[in-house]
Amino acid sequence: MPASDRRAPDHAIGSHYRWVIVAAGGLLGCVAIGAMFSLPVFLRFIAKDTGWSVTAVSSAMTVGFLAMAVGSMAWGNLSDRFGPR
Repeated sequence: MPASDRRAPDHAIGSHYRWVIVAAGGLLGCVAIGAMFSLPVFLRFIAKDTGWSVTAVSSAMTVGFLAMAVGSMAWGNLSDRFGPR
């Protein structure tokens, strides 16, 4: 078989690019978690700028976290049932 007909195995093509995707996903996950849990830093500023009480802003964040929890359970159930693709 001539050398021009030889192909690299499928698993070798773009194997470094896969790690770039994993690293980017990890970085975005860290940024998202940091943004979600930065509320105590900005709580007083948000309350002052919106005119809401600190309790109302904290309650809104709690409702958001609870909605995320319910949504992730539903999404996980659908992913198990139909697959990730």
